[in-house]
Amino acid sequence: MAVQDMSWAWDWVFGGDNGYTASNQYNFAPTNMLAQTSLSVGSPGLGIIGFTQYTTRPQPNGPDQTVNLPAVNADGGIVCYPPLAYDPNMTSITWILMCGGGLDAMAGSMLFFPFA
Repeated sequence: MAVQDMSWAWDWVFGGDNGYTASNQYNFAPTNMLAQTSLSVGSPGLGIIGFTQYTTRPQPNGPDQTVNLPAVNADGGIVCYPPLAYDPNMTSITWILMCGGGLDAMAGSMLFFPFA
């Protein structure tokens, strides 16, 4: 399989008084797709990035099926979301950035890799 194209998106959040969460969803025709998140800049406080769900269409004329990606607890009780998602018939992907309060800030990016 060869990479057919590459697209990217980015977002940033600033914590403020109570913290902040941003969620972005991208929709496309059924594609053999790999998606990856990356934390680009983060303050010393809380900064979480990852995928919360994607949809897939296993049957070409069938309905989309939602796949929820569970949060996992890392050492120290920190919640993490998967940084990678792959499906041969992906139709959408949702990623999240979560930032703590105060002066916490973060920026993250997502890459899409459709395969031929």
